[in-house]
Amino acid sequence: MTSGTARDWDPAEITDALPGAIAGEEMHLYFQPVVSLADRTATKLEALLRWEHPERGMLGPGVFMEALQAGGLQSELEEWTIREALHQLAYWSDGIPGQLSISVNLAGPHAFEGGLAEVIRATADGAGASMQRLGIEISEAVAGGADRDGRQALREISDLGVDITVDDFSGRIELDELRRLPISALKIGRTIVAGIPDDPTMLEIASMAISRGRELGLGVIATGIENPGQAASLREIGCRYGQGFLYSVPMPAEVLEERILRG
Repeated sequence: MTSGTARDWDPAEITDALPGAIAGEEMHLYFQPVVSLADRTATKLEALLRWEHPERGMLGPGVFMEALQAGGLQSELEEWTIREALHQLAYWSDGIPGQLSISVNLAGPHAFEGGLAEVIRATADGAGASMQRLGIEISEAVAGGADRDGRQALREISDLGVDITVDDFSGRIELDELRRLPISALKIGRTIVAGIPDDPTMLEIASMAISRGRELGLGVIATGIENPGQAASLREIGCRYGQGFLYSVPMPAEVLEERILRG
């Protein structure tokens, strides 16, 4: 569980505290499985950032992300997240069954930086981890703003074998734009899933995402699934993969190992 809100915390305080938190041992990765909607088998993991603040407890990124961006620390923390994910993959390569991948979330400007592919390559080499088991997620809004240089930066990452997912997908990107992006999956946003099955518009958007993914040969994941009715409706319209509290809360690596990976 996380505690604390952005409303009761001065943004300047967050900005001042973040460098020490990054340099110290207050930042952690929690992991939430993506599962097959058919049998609930875990197929991959999403790495979710948590800040274990000494006074405010465990905080999710919604509390500190705006301050992170304002303080110019987002790229630094995202690179830390990539390093941690790759080191975790290297650790899990011994004694853990299966070949689960880990995806991390990146902000637009950082995802489009030309040097990020080399950061990933060097970190994977140093950790002894496979880049083919790393994924990155960028939001639909970010993906839609990719210019030629941005798409090239993404291609350099994709050429390493890293899967790229468009997160929070709602169909605002046209089909031709999606074709130009080196992506492997679409993730239907939680606000859309929250309206399923009662809201016909949300169900229609989800169906469109699944059709678009099928046309482009992309995987489609529904995120934010919280109840069996949502899962059943998504299965009925052809969605194969999902993520959400119905299946698992985000959990630290050692708990994930005990409950899922070694089970």
